[in-house]
Formats: sequence, structure tokens, C-alpha cells
Amino acid sequence: MPAGVNLYVKFIRLTYSQDDDVGGAYPTGTILHPWVAGRIEEAPARTDFLQQGLETRKIFSGMFWGNELNFREQDEVEIVSPPNHKYFGKRFRVISATEPNNHPAQKRNYYLAKLERSQIAHSEVYQ
Repeated sequence: MPAGVNLYVKFIRLTYSQDDDVGGAYPTGTILHPWVAGRIEEAPARTDFLQQGLETRKIFSGMFWGNELNFREQDEVEIVSPPNHKYFGKRFRVISATEPNNHPAQKRNYYLAKLERSQIAHSEVYQ
């Protein structure tokens, strides 16, 4: 495991195929990568927005290690370990994903991403 890793995540690709009771599509997802080592840090807030009192989205930067990770914008990242993490079980949406431009023979295998906290409307499942 690389140095600096402090959590494990899973990547989820959402699809909107089923209708719920109120007429909207309920998001379901496919797990792309179930157990990926990584690190997520909150990006510092912009001081000019804070001084004006504007509300801004919380942006996070993530670094993930793995062989041939296949994720893209609008996929979601959920923290699965450790259970005492501040955002355990919470989801983040990928805003931008970048691959390192190393030579393919180098086995660094890390991927960078910008994330934001994800909120799902109608997230309670009524039975």
C-alpha cells in the first residue's frame, strides 16, 4: 500500500432506469471498483467568496491507487473504510478525473480527481 493512504473507497456509476412512486427516476448504481485505496482531502475555501458571504460548494481532491481504474465525471465515490472516518458511508461526485501521464511501464498507478459532496433527492426507500 502506498504511503499517505488513509481510506478505502468504492466507485459507483449511477443509472436512472426505474421510476419511483412520485414520478421521478430513482437512481441505481453499478459498482465499478469495490475496494480502492485512496486519500481524500478538503480543498481550501476561496477567501474572496467567504468575505462576500456567498455559499460555495465544498470541493475535495482525491488520489486513488489501483491498476487501470475506470471512472469518469459524474461517477460517485463512497468511503467504505475506516468506519470512524468523518465521511464514512457518504458519497462524493467526481467533477474531473485525470490520469497521470507516466510511461506505461512505470507502475505508479495513481489517479487524481476533484470531488464534491453528493446529495440524492428522495433517498429514502419506502416499502
